[in-house]
Amino acid sequence: MFWIIVMVIVLFLFIKFRKNKQVRQSDSERDTVSLDSALPTEPISDTPTIQVSMRSYEVETMIAENEDVSMIDLGRRSESGGYINWSIYRVIGTNSATNRKNTRQYEAKDREHAVKLAESDGLIGPFEITPIPYPVEPDKIRYYTAQLNSYGILSPVNAVKEDLRAILDRVRYSNDIVSEKEGADGIVYRRVRPVPSPSKEFAEYADNLGIKFSMYISSTELFHHTIQNLEPREKIAFYAYCLICAHNKQKIGNLQKSQYVSELYKFSDSSLNDPALLKSIIGRDSNDYLHPHKGSKAYKAVAEYFAI
Repeated sequence: MFWIIVMVIVLFLFIKFRKNKQVRQSDSERDTVSLDSALPTEPISDTPTIQVSMRSYEVETMIAENEDVSMIDLGRRSESGGYINWSIYRVIGTNSATNRKNTRQYEAKDREHAVKLAESDGLIGPFEITPIPYPVEPDKIRYYTAQLNSYGILSPVNAVKEDLRAILDRVRYSNDIVSEKEGADGIVYRRVRPVPSPSKEFAEYADNLGIKFSMYISSTELFHHTIQNLEPREKIAFYAYCLICAHNKQKIGNLQKSQYVSELYKFSDSSLNDPALLKSIIGRDSNDYLHPHKGSKAYKAVAEYFAI
C-alpha cells in the first residue's frame, strides 16, 4: 500500500511539471511573435540620400583672340598644291624587264625621291617627271571651310583638304581654354588656344623618314602619326631616344641629329634579334614614349643599355 501511494505522488508531480513546461514554451512563443511583429517590415538605413541634378548645355568653341594656327616651314612647297609635305608625280621610265616605257605615279617629298621610288619598282632612266595637282574635292573643301569659319578661322589661300582638316583639329580638340562664359541664350561660349605645332626639328625627322603630313599638323598628331608609320628598326631606336629625352628632361627633336644616334641604332639592331624584347618595344603605345611604364621589358632594356 505504501508503494502505491508513493507512485501516485510521483505521477502527480510529473504531470504538473510537464504542464508548467508547456505553459512556459507557449509564453515564450507569444513573446517572440510579439517582438517580431514590432519590427519594421523593411530595413531602416541611416545612409543619407544624395540627389544629383544634371543639366546639358551647348558649347560653342572659337579660337581665342590674338591666337592663330601657325604652320611649319620646311623650306619647300608641294608641287601639287596646298601646304602638304609631299607632291604627286607621274614618272615615265623604261621597264628593265621588258625594255618598254612604263608610267607610274608616286607620292614623294620631291622629284629625287620620286626617282628612287621608280628605280625600286624596276624602272630605269632617263625619266620624265611631271607634278600632278592634288585632287580637288569641292564638297569637302566647302565643309571644312564652313567649320573653320564657325571657329573664327579663315582658310589659308590654296589650302587643300589635308590642310583644312589639320587646322580644324587643332582648335576643336584643344583643351587649352582661355575663357568660358554662358550667354543669355544659354550657350556656353568657349575660347581656346590651338594645339601647338610640332618643333621644326621633329618635323624634319618625320619628313626625312617619308611621313606624309600637312604643314599645319599639330604636335600631338604628328607624334602619334610618326610612331604608327615607323619601321621596326626605326621604331626601336626612336623609343629609346624618347626615353633618353625624358630622362634628361630634353625636348624630342631630330633623332638623326642626336649625340646618341650611333648607339641608338646599335641598340635597335641588337633588339631585332631578341623576339621577346622586340615584341615588348613594338607593342608600346605612343603615350608610353612620353610616359614610359618602367616595369616593362622594353623600358628595362633601354635603361640598362643607356644607364638611365
